Amino acid sequence: MLAELNMITTRRCMGLPAPWESLDDAERYAPADSVTKALTSALAELSWWSDVLTDARANRPFPA
Repeated sequence: MLAELNMITTRRCMGLPAPWESLDDAERYAPADSVTKALTSALAELSWWSDVLTDARANRPFPA
């Protein structure tokens, strides 16, 4: 369905395994290093796609 909407999917994803077990004393989420690393990786890929597609849409638009 996403392809029909001309959407790009990303390969990296992340989950929050039992986030209720990672709450600090003020009940704020304090993620483990592995979660932070996964989020950083996913956001870096999203940023890359954003840059690439912004350039492509400006310089080589797909014919309608």
